[in-house]
Formats: sequence, C-alpha cells, structure tokens
Amino acid sequence: MLTEETIFITGFPGFIATRLLRRLARDGARFLLLVQPSFTERAHAELKNIAEESGRSPSDFVASGFGKRPFKVDDPLSPGCNL
Repeated sequence: MLTEETIFITGFPGFIATRLLRRLARDGARFLLLVQPSFTERAHAELKNIAEESGRSPSDFVASGFGKRPFKVDDPLSPGCNL
C-alpha cells in the first residue's frame, strides 16, 4: 500500500503519465504532477476523471506548471486552470 507516499510524476497528462497515475491511484498515495501550461485544461479534466474512477479524494492530486500556481481538482479558481 502506498498511502503514506507522495509520488512526483512529470509529463502529465501525456499517454504514459496518465496511465501510470490511473494505476497508482488505485493503490493509494498522494501525487504531485508537473504539467506544461498548454496542457492545463486537459490535465484538470483528466484529474477529475481519475479521482472519480479511483474513489480518491481530489486533494490527493496536486498539479503545477512551470513556475505557476499549483491547482487541485476541487480548486474553485481553476476551471480554466490558470497555471
């Protein structure tokens, strides 16, 4: 069980990073994700789906762009994900 771990994943919401996150989210852990600003909206949508599919709390997923403000899935200020 990974419940006490924080896992850093780069390249989200790319093909490999998304599949890796889906798999690991089932086992527990918290996640810090590095997202390119041009993929912010897609990342936000993928995080919502992964949180719902895995039955996880949205607060277990934190994403951030390069030098921008981090966002969480349930962040009311991030419908456009202003990273």
